[in-house]
Amino acid sequence: MENIAEKSKFGVPGRKLFYSCLLATVLLIVWASFGRLAVVSMSTGEVVPSTQVKTVQHLEGGIVREILVNEGNQVKAGQSLIVLSSTSSGADVTELTSKINSLRLEIARLIAESKGKDKLILDKNLVANNFQLVREAQSLFNSRREALRNEKISQKAVISQREQDIRKFSATVRNTRKTLKLLNEQISISEDLLRDKLTNRYKHLELLRQASMLTGKLEEGQAARERARQSLKQAKASLSSIQDRYDKETKSNLEIARRQLGELLPRMKKVKDSLDRTILRSPVSGIIKTIYIATIGGVVTAGQAVIDIVPSDDKLVIETKLPTQDIGFVQPGQKAMIKIASQESIRFDSLEGVVKSVSPDTLTTSQGVPFYKVKIETNRSYFKRDNNKYHLFPGMQVAASIHTGERTVLHYLFDPFLGSLEDALTER
Repeated sequence: MENIAEKSKFGVPGRKLFYSCLLATVLLIVWASFGRLAVVSMSTGEVVPSTQVKTVQHLEGGIVREILVNEGNQVKAGQSLIVLSSTSSGADVTELTSKINSLRLEIARLIAESKGKDKLILDKNLVANNFQLVREAQSLFNSRREALRNEKISQKAVISQREQDIRKFSATVRNTRKTLKLLNEQISISEDLLRDKLTNRYKHLELLRQASMLTGKLEEGQAARERARQSLKQAKASLSSIQDRYDKETKSNLEIARRQLGELLPRMKKVKDSLDRTILRSPVSGIIKTIYIATIGGVVTAGQAVIDIVPSDDKLVIETKLPTQDIGFVQPGQKAMIKIASQESIRFDSLEGVVKSVSPDTLTTSQGVPFYKVKIETNRSYFKRDNNKYHLFPGMQVAASIHTGERTVLHYLFDPFLGSLEDALTER
């Protein structure tokens, strides 16, 4: 009894402690499963000027049609500088526009046909400046719908005729069957009279002959009715096939039109880009330094420098050295946090930034260590400490934490074990 009392005395707190530990463990696992940690790539670098003399070039080259600026002029970003001849690109745009609008009208028509619409309703933007194409599409839509309707009406007339034939043959069969029934009764009476010698055999044979004729007529009527039923079945199948054939043809033509449109749109984009490039625009606000082609009608070769522009403002950016093992995780558009690379960095706040570019090839330090050059643009040009501002200046050493993703605490804890397990389960 003393042992039982002792167990009951110490068992309850023990169980409470056990359940508390179990609950804490479960909560910890749940938190580790859903709690997320930021994955960052660390790199060091310095503040550098973001701009230098900007050179305006042309991808394909062309003939100078108009020069809109002079050396020394102040220009704004996006301002037109030089216009090149656009004869070929302009003609291509006109031709492709006509083809694309025609295909879009055809697609709209085919969609309306596939949905069984009685009227072709087109987008206002598509109707504008395409009146001839719209009239042709509307006319084709109406003619195809009318042809389908007429074909259905014709086939329905055939069905009606077959149904009428069935009714006629059915009436013939019913009448013949009734007449045959009466004649069979007459034959039965004649047989009784013949046994009693109250009639002669000739009259009895005449009744049998009439019965045989009616039986043949009944069979012919039944056969004719069955043929009419088969014809009705075929006529109904033909009516259904008219719509099926129409739908199949419409669907096939719709797929072809969409495929053709899908082929033309990239061509149109390419031609429009080429046409847009006939106008050389300033990439930045600044001052025209040098115009290399100053003659109307002069030839600009592909990739040739045309104008140099000195930017009017100079924004500082962060240029960091990214370790080569992190290149697969960093890309333009990712967020970054910038800190001063010193022991006093904790006293300053961080700058938010965005990765603007990553060098395509590796560079090497003076010690021969390879790295990728990453440029980061910050949201402001100074660090803050209390109420004081410390502006960025070229050469300032900084550390960048580039946010490359997130993962759970549980994944972070088990990642080394999973990696080791994966390596252990492989065989050379």
